[in-house]
Amino acid sequence: MDARCKKHLVQHDCYLVCLGFAVFTMDCLFYALTRSSPHIFFLSDLFAPIFSGHPSVPVWDALPSFLHTFSFVLISVGIIGCRRLSKVIAIAWMWIGVELLFELGQHPALRVMFADALPAWFEQVPIFDQTARYFMRGTYDALDVTAIFAAAGLAILAIQLLRSKGERYEWAVTDYK
Repeated sequence: MDARCKKHLVQHDCYLVCLGFAVFTMDCLFYALTRSSPHIFFLSDLFAPIFSGHPSVPVWDALPSFLHTFSFVLISVGIIGCRRLSKVIAIAWMWIGVELLFELGQHPALRVMFADALPAWFEQVPIFDQTARYFMRGTYDALDVTAIFAAAGLAILAIQLLRSKGERYEWAVTDYK
């Protein structure tokens, strides 16, 4: 592989990371504009006076789960620089697992078990100290689970489409010589 192809692959990885962070930023803005503070995991009650309730719309409410998963898959694949579909799929499954743990941890039948299973030192660490509260106050939604799987699938598809565009570029560069 020549220097131009390597440069293109690095650019592709940077594009994935930037796209992932852009989607994650949209996700954060969504939370800041539409959710009350108990639903903002990392911010606790910091913004409590700013928010007023919003009507619940099922697909709209599942958007954060979709955006989390989609963005984290893109960022991870871009940072690691995966070139094989099998590795991209493995990363997507890893994020599905993480997102499912957080979603299942909010299920009424499981939330106490999840909160009780947290290490005691979590209470002493900023951000981690909100984890039990997240499980106890959060709401499990099967539509969130669906959104997690859909986002991972769409992220894999987007990565493959971008990669196929890059392969055409590599073919053109090598053929041009």
